[in-house]
Amino acid sequence: MTMLSKDQLVDKFSFSAKNSSGFDAEQATLCLEISNDSLMCLIITTENEIQMIKHLQVNNGYTKLNLSEALASEELFKSRFKKVLISCFDLPYTIVPTAFFDETKKAEFLQFTTLIGKQDVFLHDEIHSIESKLIYSIDESIKNILDKFFPNHHLICGTTQLIQSFLPSKKNKQSALIHFRKNAFDLLLHQKKIIFCNSFSIITAEDVLYFLLSSIELNQFNPSEMEVFISGEIEKDSIWMKMIKKYFQTISYVTINDFQSDLLPFETDKQHQFSQLFNLSHCE
Repeated sequence: MTMLSKDQLVDKFSFSAKNSSGFDAEQATLCLEISNDSLMCLIITTENEIQMIKHLQVNNGYTKLNLSEALASEELFKSRFKKVLISCFDLPYTIVPTAFFDETKKAEFLQFTTLIGKQDVFLHDEIHSIESKLIYSIDESIKNILDKFFPNHHLICGTTQLIQSFLPSKKNKQSALIHFRKNAFDLLLHQKKIIFCNSFSIITAEDVLYFLLSSIELNQFNPSEMEVFISGEIEKDSIWMKMIKKYFQTISYVTINDFQSDLLPFETDKQHQFSQLFNLSHCE
């Protein structure tokens, strides 16, 4: 990863409870959501009390996050937590039916669909809802950093987290989850079960629309009848959302269900930006 100066790492959102300096970390859960250009953190106690939320992001174009610097920037990350749950986005991945999965051939499966690095570690997650394994790779140096900071962590691919948390209101209805990140978005299509899953790099609003509509047409979904759920780093009045609203009639923003809105330290209309981070606390 590229080394960054401190002024390139921006604190986009930060919240600490009044008693955060005195709570028992060994009885708390740390959730981390990591991508190429950002790190999001949630710390909650066994009583579901929020101790910290933080969103750090690279502020300079397509420069990548320096993970060691980001983790070292917060003294609390040095604590020993009861549980540490980590999801990583921007990783090469593929989904293989459990019946065809072979533990010794994870690299071979992945090479069919994407490029892999020479220093990659190959892992997989169970996805019971579609009787499949999600195979992914992560750079060994990044895995070593996570092992160093959090020896007891549980790691999953961010895409696995999205699949596990996506529960449309009507299983038979055509539904989509669009999860936005700074320079990318993830798309899940659901009808009775997940039938499509992919991640796309984006530069312009037109890129979002092209990949979205192409994927929907490929899977014979009807934009005028389907239900669309939005999560991640996107403003409700952004140009991306204005374009999406021209094609879809039913759009909902993913909410945080385990906490009352007045207990969350951000505005109600920001819930979708942190919803997947909170969902991570249920992924083990």
